[in-house]
Amino acid sequence: MVELVFDTGERRLVAQLGLIGRKPVADQRYPGAELLAVKDPANSISATHLAFEADGDQLWVTDLGSTNGTQIIEKSGRARALTARVRTAVPAEARIVLGKRTMRANLVGWSGWVFSKEY
Repeated sequence: MVELVFDTGERRLVAQLGLIGRKPVADQRYPGAELLAVKDPANSISATHLAFEADGDQLWVTDLGSTNGTQIIEKSGRARALTARVRTAVPAEARIVLGKRTMRANLVGWSGWVFSKEY
């Protein structure tokens, strides 16, 4: 399971595979993925912006060719822009920036992921 914590304080507990966007639609490359709609008044998030998947003790994200891109902000503050359609590992305690929205992910049941309660 993956717990997503958004910059609004909203928390969502989802299975190991999901698609996030303003109005996400199913994608045959991600069969069975949960669809998570994110409120985005600024329209900075694409309709289907990002795929995420938990694989053992690692969280992976893939920017699906979004208009405004995706970044990973590591605990050190180092920002890394994702290359579209490239599966990328997310380090523990990192933030994920989708357009103008930010979220953190917690792999439930793995004690290595410790996130602050900033949101």
